[in-house]
Amino acid sequence: MLTLSEFNYLDAHDQFFAYAEAYRSASEQLCRRMESDDTFYTWPNAAVILMLAAHAVELFLKEPY
Repeated sequence: MLTLSEFNYLDAHDQFFAYAEAYRSASEQLCRRMESDDTFYTWPNAAVILMLAAHAVELFLKEPY
């Protein structure tokens, strides 16, 4: 398990990548839940999925090289 104090020692590149991957993963998990559960198939949930995915892309693009 990675704690915040350990995370802070990562360089900026690895921090951006970790957050981008976390947002992408969250978007994917919610999308899969939407596919499998009709009660979860709503516009508000879809909007959240889109925002998580968009933020993941933004973090990937801002990632310092």
